[in-house]
Amino acid sequence: MRLTKRLLAMLLLVAMVFSMLPAIALTASAADTSATWTLVTDASTLQAGDVIILACDTKSVYAGAMNGQKYFSSVDSISSAIEITLGGVTGAWTLTTSEGTIGTSAAKSLNCKGSGTTTWTISVSTSGTATITSTRSTYGSIKYNSSDPRFLNYASGQTAIQIYKKSSATTVTLESIAVQNPKVEYVVGDDFVEPTVIGTYSDSTTADVTSGCTFTGYDMSAEEIYTVTVTHTASGLTTSYDIMVEAPTTYTVTYHSAGSVYGTATVVEGNAIGADKLPTPTVDGWTFIGWSTTEIPTAQDNKPALYAGTETVSANLDLYAVYAKENTSESAGYKLVDTPTAGKTYLVVTSDA
Repeated sequence: MRLTKRLLAMLLLVAMVFSMLPAIALTASAADTSATWTLVTDASTLQAGDVIILACDTKSVYAGAMNGQKYFSSVDSISSAIEITLGGVTGAWTLTTSEGTIGTSAAKSLNCKGSGTTTWTISVSTSGTATITSTRSTYGSIKYNSSDPRFLNYASGQTAIQIYKKSSATTVTLESIAVQNPKVEYVVGDDFVEPTVIGTYSDSTTADVTSGCTFTGYDMSAEEIYTVTVTHTASGLTTSYDIMVEAPTTYTVTYHSAGSVYGTATVVEGNAIGADKLPTPTVDGWTFIGWSTTEIPTAQDNKPALYAGTETVSANLDLYAVYAKENTSESAGYKLVDTPTAGKTYLVVTSDA
């Protein structure tokens, strides 16, 4: 009875061990799909520490885990390919996976226990065809068997393979920002103009990051020198530059009516008075029809040109009131101007009226 219990315990232990095997097999490191895998076309670019995977491009398959077999399994997805770390030196490379170091004791026989010969030579053609050969040449080279899908060392025949080397994905970060050709001179009341902001990244590339920036530290309503702070919101990076807000240049508009100054106005350089802001003086017995930039000292047969008020002001300006009166010869100290087509008499007030 005691023997039977001991036997049952042993059988239970064996069953537990075998039940764990699939889980152990799943621990083999599959290829990192977040990394960049680059086809190797020159064996001299390989060095100890490189991580590679094996593939057969013509069949669109990759070398997977050995799972206790004497060959690499064939898998259809790069996410299932097994990563192999190169060790050793050129002419005597070692191939190590998460299952162990790859060795061979004969052609068509691989192991991941480091048994037999564990060094390999690697050559690669410019087209990417790779030959991984045991340093015991009679043990053959790793090829792909499309009839019995697997990657295994063969002394002859089978399909050529390719090697892809891992390049870890690099996180690119924004390292600095700079303003480009900012406007630095303003007049009080101007609108602030946001300059272009160029960001420089850790991989030395640049890009326009203006839309992600804020601009603070200025007041366009007061005369002053301001330091504008530019902040890239996402990264917190800042830069700054100075602007000057100056009082605007202004000009005086003097209005003349009936021989005297009717009034004055101040206009900022580059602006217009505005047609709706022109004053409308009165003279008894006459109809005001507008303003002229010049007096008319003697009679003339055409209506004087009138100032619209939409013209840009760039200097001090004198404007003279123009009046009209129906058919009359009464001058009352004014210079009369006749315009036959309208049948009216026009005049411009003079300084001696």
